[in-house]
Amino acid sequence: MRTIYQNSNPGGRRSVSNRREPVSPNYKGLEKRVTEERRRGIRKRKSPRFRAKEGSYTAINSKYSIIGLIKNINKCGLAFQYVANAKKLAGRLTIDIFRHSKEFYLETLPFKTISDFYVDSKSPFSTIILRQCSGKFADLTDSQISQLDRFIHNYTIGEA
Repeated sequence: MRTIYQNSNPGGRRSVSNRREPVSPNYKGLEKRVTEERRRGIRKRKSPRFRAKEGSYTAINSKYSIIGLIKNINKCGLAFQYVANAKKLAGRLTIDIFRHSKEFYLETLPFKTISDFYVDSKSPFSTIILRQCSGKFADLTDSQISQLDRFIHNYTIGEA
C-alpha cells in the first residue's frame, strides 16, 4: 500500500514557509495578558516603604517560633529577615512588632504572607541561612493603625 501525500514533500515535514500559522495584524502578544508596568518590573505600592531603624523586630505568633529583623515597613505591610528553619512561612499569621529597648510593642497584627525567599549571605563562610518574608497587614483595628503610624513616624529612616 502506498501513501499519497497532500503536499509535494514526501517526508511529511512542513517547509519553513508553511510552518507558522498566519497571525492577525491586531494581535499584540503578551500585551493582552501583561500590563506595561509589569513587563518593565515596575511595582506600584499604595504607600512607600520605609527602612526600619536597627533594633526593630517582629515575632511570629503561631506554630512558628520565629523572631525576625524588620527591613522595611509601611501602613500596608512589611518585610523582615529571619533565620531559616525547615518550614517556609506561608498563609495568614499574627505578628508582633517591637523594639529591642522595650520602648515600643504592638501585638497580634493580622498578617498575610506574600513572598518568602532565601537571602544571599554576605559572607561566603557563613553557615546561617537567612530568608526574607514580605506580606501585608489584614483587617487592622483603628488602634493598631494609629500605633503602626507611630512606629513608622518614630522608628524608621528614609524610604526603602
